[in-house]
Amino acid sequence: MRFKIWSVIIFAHLLSLSAFAQSPGYKNSWTKALARTPSDVAIDAPLMGNGDLTMSVGYKGEQLSFYLAKNDFWRLQSKADGLSGPRLAGILVLKTEGFEKADFTAEQLLSNGVTTVHLKKNDQELELKSWVSATENLIFMELKAIKNATKISIGLSAPKNNMARLEQGKSGEADWFTRAFSEGVVINRDCIKLIDKKNKLIELVNSQRIPFTVTISELLALISANLIL
Repeated sequence: MRFKIWSVIIFAHLLSLSAFAQSPGYKNSWTKALARTPSDVAIDAPLMGNGDLTMSVGYKGEQLSFYLAKNDFWRLQSKADGLSGPRLAGILVLKTEGFEKADFTAEQLLSNGVTTVHLKKNDQELELKSWVSATENLIFMELKAIKNATKISIGLSAPKNNMARLEQGKSGEADWFTRAFSEGVVINRDCIKLIDKKNKLIELVNSQRIPFTVTISELLALISANLIL
């Protein structure tokens, strides 16, 4: 009798877990521009990641910024006072023409982490979906101009830090950028980022969708575009 009772309890518990795991309707919502992103402590932005690669999104002015971090990109020093700890690998910057101080809203589905950002100003509206692959260090983004055409430029940057070594240049059609912590540290950490020069400016027409992917592997961040023009 006791075995039957415990079996019923366990079965009911499993049913409740299954129902919770398969509920696609649960989501987080943001109704205004983010105030604490970026931050040295907690941020108020949507978080996406797979346990190794982490991404959050911020918005200010005409600029959407995707902050990229990786578990093995740290500044490692045997001291406290904020001199050691994880650091941003880089920032993917999307400058949106005509959307300065636009109305910002965002939704994130808890079932799969897909985050949708909406920018709206006057008769212009932009939708951007983004998510991180669960099995690979891949970031997916999809841009859509809902009403009028708009222009978006894509670039890479990094936060200012006097302890970081920054270098940039060009190799053929690609611009490259590196950020490293290699002086006065226990273990050197380097992050390399590349962006294809010819894909730095995108023009979206009405209701057009443009997907592109960002790949980060080991200490390498490679941006490649798959543009549907």
